[in-house]
Amino acid sequence: MNLIHVILCLIGAGYAKGRLDHIADTGQKGDDWKNKYKQKDGQLVPSGNHWWYFGLYKPNFQERFPFSSTVMVFVTDRWHWWQFAMLRYFYLAIAYGVADNFIHQMLLTFVVFPIVLGVTFELVYKCKKK
Repeated sequence: MNLIHVILCLIGAGYAKGRLDHIADTGQKGDDWKNKYKQKDGQLVPSGNHWWYFGLYKPNFQERFPFSSTVMVFVTDRWHWWQFAMLRYFYLAIAYGVADNFIHQMLLTFVVFPIVLGVTFELVYKCKKK
């Protein structure tokens, strides 16, 4: 049964990846990434007070709403939504392989794996941007 769950998750991830790439390849992604930030007259607003990160993270621009450039970015545009779906399917496939308990699988899928990937992404992205 576990193998069937893993295969179904990989099919879901493949579907989401197809949607993700279609949005990027057809130019539909455009400037949608800016939806996570506040804009004034079409320009991004410089970074402001992001107290909800407790000083651990400071976005380059003012967020449209709390966490809109991090854990809630998937609600800001279609590309990020499909990326969220693809990653969750992958995380769930891995969780099925390493945990038998449903609660543990959900914690791995929606908390542990996203934190590990997100922190690694931020560190590498900031390092490469310099």
